[in-house]
Amino acid sequence: MNVSPVDTCHLTLFAVTFLHLIEIDSVYRLMSQYWYPQTNGCFSFWYHMTGTSIGSLSLNIKPYNQPLHQLMTLSGNQGNSWQQANVDIGFDPNYLPNTTFQFVLQATVNGAVGM
Repeated sequence: MNVSPVDTCHLTLFAVTFLHLIEIDSVYRLMSQYWYPQTNGCFSFWYHMTGTSIGSLSLNIKPYNQPLHQLMTLSGNQGNSWQQANVDIGFDPNYLPNTTFQFVLQATVNGAVGM
């Protein structure tokens, strides 16, 4: 998956509502509702990662009753400003047909992280 600059994300943006925030041993997961993918699209979000001991931030997709699949990851100091990430999402209709999926933003914390 590609993390694209703001002006190159020309696909439909997914409207996702995140419902759950879970923290276990300094790993935070922000999880969306489950949904049925019907088209390719672009997942866009803002992040702020600054500091000398910053952790990591990853965007994952999770099919129902399946493990997480990492789409992109960032780690370390990304600068002291909010930045936008756009991730192209492509779905194969033959991969786990009729399965719902969930987006999961995961952050490990060693400094200041915002998402």
